[in-house]
Formats: sequence, C-alpha cells, structure tokens
Amino acid sequence: MNNHFGLKKPRKKSVMREQKIHMEILNHIKKVALEEVIVYHTPNGGKRGKVEAIKLKAMGTLAGIPDLTLLHNGQTYFIEIKADEKSRLSNVQVEMKQRLESSGFKVCVAWNKEMVNEFLIANGLKLDTMSV
Repeated sequence: MNNHFGLKKPRKKSVMREQKIHMEILNHIKKVALEEVIVYHTPNGGKRGKVEAIKLKAMGTLAGIPDLTLLHNGQTYFIEIKADEKSRLSNVQVEMKQRLESSGFKVCVAWNKEMVNEFLIANGLKLDTMSV
C-alpha cells in the first residue's frame, strides 16, 4: 500500500511483530546481561505530527540511530531490531550503522534472542554463556 508520496507504508502486522520482538529482546537482555550493563531504547520511530517532528529534530533526535543502546565499562554498543530476516535496514539506518562502526562502535542487527546472545557473548556483556 502506497501513501500519497508514493512511498510504501510499513505493514501494521510487521510493525506489531517488530514491537513484540523488541520487548522480548529487551527483557532478555535485562535477564542475561551483566548487572553493570545499562540498556535503553531510543524512541525514534512511530507516527508524529509535523510540529512534534520539528521539535524532536531540534532537540537532537537523529534518524537511523539503532533501537537499543547498551553501556558498559565506558563502551557503547548498539542493537537494531528487525521483525525477521526478510526485514531490511532503511538507507538512513545503513548509513548510521556504517558511521557508528567506522567510529569504533559495535552494532548488531537482530531479529531474535539467539542473535543478541551471540552479540552479548562476543562483547563480554553476558552473565553466563550457558544461560538462554
């Protein structure tokens, strides 16, 4: 389905699925990550009116920033959550991922807990490599 700008609108079912996965992944991280890890969501998505969008941009909202930010021992890590393996990063998200990685940050694109586990283990952020 296209809007009046000729752009495809995200399917509501896909958005709802991504939100569900997002919450599952966030709860999983809180359960298995080291206690010192701080994790938070940057709410860049969703529908906003033009005035609200202008205000948020003026306040520093940056398009393409990954969904979750993890802080640990002076390091910052990012996780972009997608609904499934068929979901693609937008051009803005691809550009931001490249900018972050070229600045030395670790960025993970995930659509399930197993992918997040691999990222947490690879970066020493998980309590126990055996826990789910």
